[in-house]
Amino acid sequence: MSEIQRLQAIIERLVRRIEENQAIARRFHAFEFRMLEADRLPELLDLLVKQGPLHFDLAAISLVLFDPEYEWEQLTEALNLRQWLPKVQVRHQQAFFDDLFAASRAPILGQMDPLTQARLFSGAAEVGSTAIIPLYCKGQLQGSLHLAAADPERFSADKATDFLEHLGAVLALCLNHGLTQEHLRHEGRQDPLTQVGNRTAFEQDLGIELARAERSGQPLSCFFVDLDHFKQINDNYGHANGDLCLREVSRVLRQALRKTDLLARFGGEEFVALLPACDATKAMETAERVREQIEALTLETRAGQSMPLTVSIGVCSWEPKAYRIPLAELSDALLRQADAAMYRVKKAGRNGVRWQPLVVR
Repeated sequence: MSEIQRLQAIIERLVRRIEENQAIARRFHAFEFRMLEADRLPELLDLLVKQGPLHFDLAAISLVLFDPEYEWEQLTEALNLRQWLPKVQVRHQQAFFDDLFAASRAPILGQMDPLTQARLFSGAAEVGSTAIIPLYCKGQLQGSLHLAAADPERFSADKATDFLEHLGAVLALCLNHGLTQEHLRHEGRQDPLTQVGNRTAFEQDLGIELARAERSGQPLSCFFVDLDHFKQINDNYGHANGDLCLREVSRVLRQALRKTDLLARFGGEEFVALLPACDATKAMETAERVREQIEALTLETRAGQSMPLTVSIGVCSWEPKAYRIPLAELSDALLRQADAAMYRVKKAGRNGVRWQPLVVR
C-alpha cells in the first residue's frame, strides 16, 4: 500500500468516526431536549425508563433517587412513584451511592457485579455491559442513572464518557427543577390545616374523574360534609379547638375513603368528596359510617371540656349508563345536588345523611 493510500485510509477512518460521533451527539441531544421539555416529573420518568431504552438501543435504564430529606417520599402518592418500580427507586442513605461510585463523580463503565446488576436491572434481558452515571446538580447529589447494554463492548472501560456526563448533568438539572415544581404544585393544592386537598385541587381533578367515569360507564358519587354548629364550637371553645375539630373530621374522612377517592376542604367547615366507581348504595353506606365515627369521637379542650361533634352529609350519585349529561353541566349539578341534600339534613335537625337524585335544570 502506497503512502497516499495509507493516508487516505486513515482519513476515511477519521471521517467515519466523526460521522459516528455526530450521530451519537444528535441522538443524545434529541433526548436531552425531550427531557428539558417534559412538563411534569411523571412525564420525565416515563420518558427516561420506558422510551430511553428504545431511543438508545439499550437493554434497560434505571434510576435511583437520593432522598435524604424525604422530599421524594412526600410525593410518593401524588406522583404515584410506585408505578415505575423497580426501574425508579429511592434511597435515603448516601452509603448506597458511595458503594456504587467509590467517591468518583465520573461515569463508571464496564461489567457490574451480579448482585448490584440484579438490584438495578431487575427483570432485564441479558446484560453485557453497563454505565453508572452519578447525578449532581449545583454540587448536590441527586441520585444515579444506570444504563445496561447487551453488547459487552458498548460500555467498555476504554470508551469516552463525554456524552454520558452531559446526559447526567441535564437529567440532574431536570430532576432538581421538577422536584421543586412538584412541591410547589402540591402545596398549592393542599389545605395547610387539614392536609387534604383544597377547593382548587378538587375542581381541577373533578373534570378528569367525570370524563373517566363517562368513558368507563362506572357510577360516581359526591359527598358534601358540613360540621354541625361549628360557629358555636369556635365561640364556646375558641378557634384553636375549632381547628382541632376540622383536623379530626379530615382524619376520619381520609381513613373512610379509598386512595382513589378525591377529598378536599371546600371552605370553612365544609368538606367535599368524590367517589369514583361508587353507586348510591355504597356511597350512603360510606357516608353513614363517616357520620357514626365522627359522632363517636371523644374530643376535649386542654381545660378538659368535652366537645361533642357531629356532621351533616349530603350525597348525590351519577350513573353514566342511565343518564347522559354534558360534563360541563354535570360537575355543577353534582355539587349543587349534594349540597342541597346536606341542607335537607340541616333542616331535619342535623347529624344525618341524605341522598338526592341528580337533577339538571
